[in-house]
Amino acid sequence: MTTSRLTLTALRSTLLGALLIGFATMAFAQKTKPPVGPPVTTQGTMKSYPKADKGQDVAASKRADARDDKAVQVTDKLQNKEQRTALKAARGEPKALLNGIKLTPAEKNAQKAIAKRHSDEFNEIEKQARVGEKAGQVDPSVAARVQDLRRHQREEMRSALTPAAQARFDRNATEFGTKNP
Repeated sequence: MTTSRLTLTALRSTLLGALLIGFATMAFAQKTKPPVGPPVTTQGTMKSYPKADKGQDVAASKRADARDDKAVQVTDKLQNKEQRTALKAARGEPKALLNGIKLTPAEKNAQKAIAKRHSDEFNEIEKQARVGEKAGQVDPSVAARVQDLRRHQREEMRSALTPAAQARFDRNATEFGTKNP
């Protein structure tokens, strides 16, 4: 290639580059800028549309109802958790109370009978609590009934033991009582 042809090609390339840069600058300069200052207000009054107003009122009342329902659900959930915790502790209590006690075969049979009888009673309380939960009505007396049944079970278990085993049972009950109310 000759120098004149090379110069012409370089000139055309430079011109094309300059045009592209110029167009890009013009496009960038034409972008809309956000308004500065407070929003512009119009003069006059707005017309109210009754159907829209009614819809807004309905939506607001539904939001309020939803908030109330959620508050009730949270309260119920806490009560349900307390009930489940009380039942779980009650089911594990007999084993913990007999920990470290050497039982005679007669005592073992008596303890098994007591545990079976009270297990059935705990199952009945749990069943009633679940029916209440499904119906949306939490029975606040469930935890109290579980506590009464636990106390009664402890008394029966203790009375079926020898005096030496009763001392160990009382120590276990004290330790278990501090861990699980």
